[in-house]
Amino acid sequence: MIQYAALGLSLLLNAIFAIGLYLPDRNSGPKMTCVEATNDGLNKRATQAFIDASEGSFDATHRFLRASDYELRDISREIGMPTFVYVARHYRNTCGLHLPGIDGSIVRVGVDPSRDFQVTGAW
Repeated sequence: MIQYAALGLSLLLNAIFAIGLYLPDRNSGPKMTCVEATNDGLNKRATQAFIDASEGSFDATHRFLRASDYELRDISREIGMPTFVYVARHYRNTCGLHLPGIDGSIVRVGVDPSRDFQVTGAW
């Protein structure tokens, strides 16, 4: 009897994990294409193009990166300015069912706190 309960619980937990892993988030804003999101150079160019189009809005840039499957990983200080580091390993919104990368893609976004956290660039 305990074996069946353990098996049932295991199947239930695996189903919940699979659903949570592969269902896309419900973010309908602008986002990168699959090729841009998974390429280390193109993701930085796409982010910079979005920064230029949104006039350096940090909030819009953050939503763009979240919609493109990037998560905020760290906040550091580089060149005297705060830098937000975004990392992506799974590409659910941009590529659908896609196997995660080993190292992930990284986008760093620099902001200027003296100008109301306006984004200065992506690298």
